[in-house]
Amino acid sequence: MATDDRPDLEVQDAINRALAAEREASSAVARSEAEAEGLLASSRERAQQIRQRGAQRAAALHERYGQLREKRIARELATATASTPKVDPEEEKARIERAVARVAALLTGVDS
Repeated sequence: MATDDRPDLEVQDAINRALAAEREASSAVARSEAEAEGLLASSRERAQQIRQRGAQRAAALHERYGQLREKRIARELATATASTPKVDPEEEKARIERAVARVAALLTGVDS
């Protein structure tokens, strides 16, 4: 009878090893899932940080561009104002009236 018990013990031992391997595999899968969830959470957090930093940088660039644009406009206005000759309003009015009279003469064929 001792020889008959041996295959049963070997089968039982094999079943126990298979069950132990299954438990270890299940445990490894659970650890992997937990690790994956942790990586996913940290990746989402990192992505949010990158989005926020990108938005901050874009806002800073927009602000800086606005400041540079305003400085350039002020510089151009100052240059235009400085290079514009000072004209007496009465003199300017008389000049415009003479120009209008010349154009009218050209259009009507009448010399003035």
